[in-house]
Amino acid sequence: MPEEIKPALTPAQWSRYREDLAVLRPWALEDEEDPEARVQRYIRNHAVYLLEGGLPEEDAAKGAAAVLLHGQPFGFTWEDVGRIRDLASAAQYVLGQHAEFVAAVRNLADRIAALLPPREGA
Repeated sequence: MPEEIKPALTPAQWSRYREDLAVLRPWALEDEEDPEARVQRYIRNHAVYLLEGGLPEEDAAKGAAAVLLHGQPFGFTWEDVGRIRDLASAAQYVLGQHAEFVAAVRNLADRIAALLPPREGA
């Protein structure tokens, strides 16, 4: 049986991070030169905080990765996870006996989902 893939951050940790960002964004807009750069600096600093003791050592890298990918154009979304899970279902239907491939695709979806904040309303 594959090892359970746990979320990178707890719902409470995501909530705290989102609250901090909500406070930061209006302040960042006061930076006349580059407000988005100020927000990105905060995100990087938060990732460093997680790596340097904000999370237990065994969870720090995945927590930092989740924060750094969140909301980025190169990051992942729940829609992406849904598409990958749909692909796994289609592959199971079409390929049938290739259970190893289907399991690998589902595992990929689970690993990406672990980097995402909880779904809205969940």
